Order: sequence, then C-alpha cells, then structure tokens
Amino acid sequence: MGKLAYIFNRFPVVSETFIKNEIEYMGEIEGNIELFSLLKPKKLNNDVDVLKLKERTEYIFDTILAHRLLYLHFWSLVHYAKGYFKTLSFVWHNRKKPYFYDKLATSNNDGNTYATSSKIRRKITQNRFFHFLLVPVLVKKLVDSQVTHMHAHFADAASNFALLASLMSGIPYTFTAHAYDIFIEQDLMREKITYSSALITCTKFNKEFLLQKYPDLPAEKIFAIYHGLKWWEFSPPQTGVNKKPIILTVGRFVQKKGFEFLIEACGILKSQGVSFECWFVGDGPLREKLEAQVEQQNLQNNIKFWGLVPHSKVKDIYRQAKLFALPCIVNEDGDRDGIPNVLLEAMAMEIPVVSTNVSAIPELIEHDKTGFLVESGNAAALAEQMKELLQNTKKYCDVCQAGRERVQMLFDPKINVTRLWDVIKEAV
Repeated sequence: MGKLAYIFNRFPVVSETFIKNEIEYMGEIEGNIELFSLLKPKKLNNDVDVLKLKERTEYIFDTILAHRLLYLHFWSLVHYAKGYFKTLSFVWHNRKKPYFYDKLATSNNDGNTYATSSKIRRKITQNRFFHFLLVPVLVKKLVDSQVTHMHAHFADAASNFALLASLMSGIPYTFTAHAYDIFIEQDLMREKITYSSALITCTKFNKEFLLQKYPDLPAEKIFAIYHGLKWWEFSPPQTGVNKKPIILTVGRFVQKKGFEFLIEACGILKSQGVSFECWFVGDGPLREKLEAQVEQQNLQNNIKFWGLVPHSKVKDIYRQAKLFALPCIVNEDGDRDGIPNVLLEAMAMEIPVVSTNVSAIPELIEHDKTGFLVESGNAAALAEQMKELLQNTKKYCDVCQAGRERVQMLFDPKINVTRLWDVIKEAV
C-alpha cells in the first residue's frame, strides 16, 4: 500500500495509551510509520515510551516563516494545480454551515444567542481559510516522506487537515473518531466522512449514533473497532478480597466523569458507618471544585487526591484498590465518554468495577457478571453498590476473573490493530 502516516492534533498525550499501543502494533504490521502532529504536547511526564513517541513525531506548525509559507503555496500550485483550486473551492463553498449555526441561533429566545452563533460562524469560517493557508505545509511533508495514506486520530482539526491535504494532493485518508469528537458537533463532520476512505470508531454505540445522525451516508463506510489494552501488563494482585477497603477512581477532572456523584456517594457511605478510603488519581479544571466538595462534606479523612501520576506508577495504585468506581454522566452539551480505558485497566487487574449505563460502557460491563452498572447521576445507587461490594465477599469474587476475561476477549491490541489495518487496506 505504500507508507502510512498518522495525523494528530496534539501528540503525544499521556492519557491516550490506547493510541500508543495502536502505533506500536501498526508499526509491527506495516513497518515504519510517519507521525505528524499539528501542535506540540502541553504536558508530559517522564514516561519513557511517551518521550520516545515525542522524539519520533514531526510537528507541522512548530515554526512557520511567511516567505516559506508563500513558497509552499507556489509549490502546491505548480505540482497540484487542480487539487489546489479544488481545495480552495471546497473551503469557499463550505464557509458557512447553516444547519449547525442556525440551530444554535434558535436554541433559545434570550436575544443573545444569535449574536453568539454569528461569532462562532465567523470564527469557523476564518479557521477554514486559515487551515487552507497552512495545509501546503502538511502536503509538502507528506510528499517528501513518500506517504501514500493518512490516518487521522479524532474528528477535530487533525481530520480537517487530512481532508484538505487529501483534496489538494490526492493522498487518501481514513480517520478515527472517539467520544467528544462525535457527541459534540464537529466542523465539516459530514464532509470528512464523505471524502474519507473509511471512518473507524471505537464502540458499536458510536457507530449507531453516527448512522442515526447521518442516515444518508453509507453504513459500510463506518467501522466499529475497539481500541486495545496490553492486558497482560496488568497482573492481578495476590491479596484479592483481603485488601483494605480502598475505592479507586482515575481520570481527568471534568464534568462527564461524574466525580461529584462519587464524592456524594462517599458521604453516604460515611453516614452509614462504612469503613473506606477513596483515592482520586488525575487532575483537571474541576479539581478545586471537587476538593471544596470534599471539605463541605467533611470527607478529608476519607478522600485522597493523588494528582497526576505516571502511567507506570498508576499500576501500583491499582494493586492496592479493592474496587474501582467511575460514575460517568452525559454533559448538558451531549459530551460523554465512550469506553474509558481506566475501566479496562481495572478489570484486567481483576478489580470489580462500578460504573453507569452511559454510552458504550454496557458493551464492556455486563451488570452483575463482569462488573456493575448503576443509574447515571444517582449517588445513592452508587453508594449502595459500592457498599455491597465492600461487604459481600461472594459477589466481589464472582466478577473479578470474569472482568479480566472480558477485557482479554474484546480488547486485545494485536487483534484489534490487525482489524484496523485490514479496514484501511480494504478502503484504499
């Protein structure tokens, strides 16, 4: 097929271990893969594998000089004249998307929404022309690297650039859409699917969501392939049911994780005299709000915030936990998780998991078989389920091995990356 290139918006990201695994196994199948990122990563810890990926990645817009950009437009015009004008025409004719923005404009009658949507419309229109201004930089790098196919991760700016680069150069592309980039309206989403060779998404729920949203698009162009986890690296601890009553949660401190309901559930457990600790691993914009909630409910002696922890050390924390809780919710804007990777990691460790019936989580967790599901946003139900797991030895033991086997069956990275490669080859 030729050489494959991955296109990212910002890469690498510490929390996206599934992408790291995908690149590793895709490299074993296809050989040397080119990695391109529009932007440099914001924060990286000392994880050796992540730092190696950074060294391998070429950053498209690290430094761009005006005269260099002018030269690349002239180069593109000379070598890809038809594609150059095709891309310019595409950007011009798609400078406005009435449906999305009119929907924003009519969402309420407070007199301010239309002004807001008009600003968004102008911003997106400007972004499209800005993307056109920059896309020759990517095209030149792709051509110099002899890339014959692009695969973009996330349906955001990365796939926007893959679309424009494909229109200009004729190099085909596929892309993977995950969670926020599906459930929150994305710029040119229909066009990105239409012009792509294939769209891959990581859950069956996501595929059905997209087919319902775009019923006129061919279903055979959208594939559901689970991402992978190196489950063999998550060995179950020896202590098992006799571990201390530690409830663990891991994730970014954002609304869709539902951490406020976990804290509320901890308050219920404390009021019922249940002995426990709850450990929060991660960071994010809601940290101060969550810490304030802990103080308000007088849970300082029960809840501990670990902050950001290198992925290699998170495994040691997993081994100490008796159960894992992640009470995901759906945000007001529709954003939600797909299948959070941390649930896979906990189940691979044979730690019973408690989550909610949001999005594709039930594809992983079969209630009362491989884990437990409670109603989203229901702290009382969450507290009741956690209490039962902490106190009911039989129920605890029944799900441990079943959870690990579920991960082994559905999320083997070698099998799933091979499926992805087969889809890319077939689509091309």
